Amino acid sequence: MTSSGEPAEPTLTKHELEERSTEALTEMAGQRPASVECPGPLAAKQGESARCDLTAEDGGSVGFTVTVTSYDKGKAKLDIQVDDEVKAAPTEGKGNMSTVSTLPVPIEFSLPDGWRSVPPKEVNAEGAAFVAVHPASSKGFTANITITGDVRSADEPLTRAADQALDDLRAGASDVELGKRNEVGTDDNPGLTQAVRLSIPYEGKQLYLVQLQAFIGMADTGDPSRRAVTQVVLSALPEQFDQLVGDFQDFLSTVRPEGA
Repeated sequence: MTSSGEPAEPTLTKHELEERSTEALTEMAGQRPASVECPGPLAAKQGESARCDLTAEDGGSVGFTVTVTSYDKGKAKLDIQVDDEVKAAPTEGKGNMSTVSTLPVPIEFSLPDGWRSVPPKEVNAEGAAFVAVHPASSKGFTANITITGDVRSADEPLTRAADQALDDLRAGASDVELGKRNEVGTDDNPGLTQAVRLSIPYEGKQLYLVQLQAFIGMADTGDPSRRAVTQVVLSALPEQFDQLVGDFQDFLSTVRPEGA
């Protein structure tokens, strides 16, 4: 009650906004942000909104808008819309290039705007050397790019690595369907891409995804009989894929051996 005897206007405190935003963003992205900063208080009325900021574990940040969609029985329902533009964390090295040195042949590349790197173990991708996510695309599934690599015989075609990738998917997914496959590059530095559709169990239901898998062969300068094969994969919902495949192609164009 106010001093005049009228009911106080319901509000969300700064702490409540930050806590509820953190919970929602964790569910959306599959990992908890390092910090969330919101103003407060916010009137708990339909249509009222506030601008907040999220900082990820890697130091990257992104803004978002939290809006009250309804208020009933002392509970406000909130909608969160994350900005498309992500501010990357400062990185060492030249320009905005990143390096992955845990692959058989270390590589460097540049992430497109809107993507941020995350520790593989935080998204249950312990076998990956590198993972990046697209927070703004989180609509039940966060689109991601993963990088893995192994060493193969120099005379082994990349189609064998691509076929093995399909077999690995079938071990944990269903309805795995190969789409278009393209071979590119040269004999010394071959490349291959393939589109794949699949279904995976996710939060108690089947989730249908599209992957674009790229295989990049790189010569082992220390042993001509061997070739390092780097596998780069975009995974997204079908409706996300059309929006992000251009980013993925731009990303692939920057991948090269470290120092090349």
